[in-house]
Amino acid sequence: MNQRFRNPTRSYQSRSVDGQRSMTSTASSVHGLPAANVLERLGHPNHVERQSDGRARWDYSWPSAAAVYFRGGLVTGTFYTAGY
Repeated sequence: MNQRFRNPTRSYQSRSVDGQRSMTSTASSVHGLPAANVLERLGHPNHVERQSDGRARWDYSWPSAAAVYFRGGLVTGTFYTAGY
């Protein structure tokens, strides 16, 4: 059995030539996870925007653009573009 399915909390992401983490395999895999797990998989965001109703947006400005949306401490959505 593939180890990815035995341990879904472990990060299996690749790194690009410049050492940045690859968002392509992880953008949707963080959906429903708490912030601590997102930090483990994607690292620290470049910018965090918080709102008074408990929502937050974490932006990752890698060569591609990515954002992770939170509500109540859990991921509710993601956005990713490969830079096209």
